[in-house]
Amino acid sequence: MGLPTGLPALESATGGWPQPGVSVLHGCPGSGRLVAALPALRRLSLRGRRVAVVDASGWLHPPGLDGVLLDNLLLVRPGGDQAAWAAEQLCRSGAFPLVLLLDPPDLGRAGARLQAAVEAGQTALLVASELAQPRLPCRLRLEVGPGPGGAPGLWVRRGDRGGGGRFLPFEALTAAARGVLPFPGVGAPGAAR
Repeated sequence: MGLPTGLPALESATGGWPQPGVSVLHGCPGSGRLVAALPALRRLSLRGRRVAVVDASGWLHPPGLDGVLLDNLLLVRPGGDQAAWAAEQLCRSGAFPLVLLLDPPDLGRAGARLQAAVEAGQTALLVASELAQPRLPCRLRLEVGPGPGGAPGLWVRRGDRGGGGRFLPFEALTAAARGVLPFPGVGAPGAAR
């Protein structure tokens, strides 16, 4: 059973965030790569569940997470070299149903440890990264990019298979999530990290 994404179109395509499991959200800053993660953070925090964010590069401004109850948000800023270790400990603890790891360095060697940690803690780990993280074993891979006709959106792929996948335009995601996504113009340059 997956952890609800909070976005009906994404929920239909994925069945929710794999829990336990690792998911990768790949895209450059400003592309809208966090569109998929924010509704789950918001939903869990408002329901009294604690969520964790490991901010490897130190750019996240928590008050900018509209609707997320900050009392239920743990923000960790370990720096890039310790980001995988910090995420591993949070996932393994079982204290958080969702851990978001932002912009870590290449996680290839840490992949097996992260996978074991999410299994031990029954956690959903979302890795939002500029890097594709191709060596990171994951159950779900979302990539921001243009779809048919050039519309911006998310390519949803199961597991580590490359190519193909299902395309969800940002327009369809945001139309179903009014009041969930705090930013208009998702997918526009500079719209959301």
